Amino acid sequence: MRLRDLENPGDTTGSIASKIFHGITEGLQDTLKIMNETALEQAINTILSAAQRIDAYGSGGSAIIAADIKHRFMRFGIPVRAYADPYIQITSASLLKPGDVAIAISHTGANRDILDAVEMAKTSKATVISITSYMRSPLSKTADITLYGMAREVNYRSEAMASRLIHLAIIDVLYVGALLKQQDRFIDNMQKVRQAIAKRRI
Repeated sequence: MRLRDLENPGDTTGSIASKIFHGITEGLQDTLKIMNETALEQAINTILSAAQRIDAYGSGGSAIIAADIKHRFMRFGIPVRAYADPYIQITSASLLKPGDVAIAISHTGANRDILDAVEMAKTSKATVISITSYMRSPLSKTADITLYGMAREVNYRSEAMASRLIHLAIIDVLYVGALLKQQDRFIDNMQKVRQAIAKRRI
């Protein structure tokens, strides 16, 4: 679905909702068709074998995805941090060590700040996993492992709406894949988290 298909002043709210939901559904199906199972396996195994830490980098809308990585994988007891500020990203990357993991998220794969952090992470000999929408982007060429999300954007102007949800779905795959591979390692930690959260409910 193209931009002109969505930006119709005569559209009802229901029609706008239908177009956006349809575009997201198409993007998820497109991503599933091109999903590289080998790259997914490599990403999951890399996350599980992280030596000391996992740092996630994202700017703008991708910062939400980096925060979701932190939220999910900290439940496993893996030291994971998420950074949106470019100066803190590159500082973090400079302190990574061999065996550590950096996960970089960028819709275009051409964000200068993210690329600088990734290049620094590579200099630190960390393994870099990238999530992007463009196969020939500078980010996909630099990362050790790249996962692609294909979004048929149904957006107003230039905001990448569908790709954000598709990239979150990729994170879900990594999360469940890691959980299923090492259930014994994570089950106690996740049970502790559930019990702690349960105490916060009314």
